[in-house]
Order: sequence, then structure tokens, then C-alpha cells
Amino acid sequence: MGRIGGASAAFIFGCGSVLARPLLRTYPALFVSGVTTLVGGIVLLIAALAFGEQCNWEHSTSAACFAGDAEAHPNLLRI
Repeated sequence: MGRIGGASAAFIFGCGSVLARPLLRTYPALFVSGVTTLVGGIVLLIAALAFGEQCNWEHSTSAACFAGDAEAHPNLLRI
């Protein structure tokens, strides 16, 4: 999965550069980079909320969830 993710990230980055090139003739570079960063951030946020780690909020505090507490994250590997 990691290799596929890396290859697809490189491919999508390249496509984004090619597609943004015509926009640079019309809009300032700062605007184009800001919009592409905003759109990418929104996509990553949606993916993280959909597929990211789930925290068990009933049995833990929010600080424990963000710190990586094993009781808060039942899916963590215990070594």
C-alpha cells in the first residue's frame, strides 16, 4: 500500500502542476498556490475524518486520545 500511495502522490502532484500552469498566466502565483493548498487540505481533512484513527471518547479524556493512550485507542498494537 505504501508504494502505491507514494507513486499515486507523485503522479497527482505532477498532474496538478501541469493543470495549474495555464492558471499562472491569468492569476498571481501566490493565489494559485493558496487555492491548490486549500483544496488539498480539505481533501486530506475529509480523508482523515473518514479513514483515520477512531478515539474511544467514552472511556478517556481528549488529552489521552491526542497523546496516543492505549485505552483511548483500542486499535493500537501493544508490544
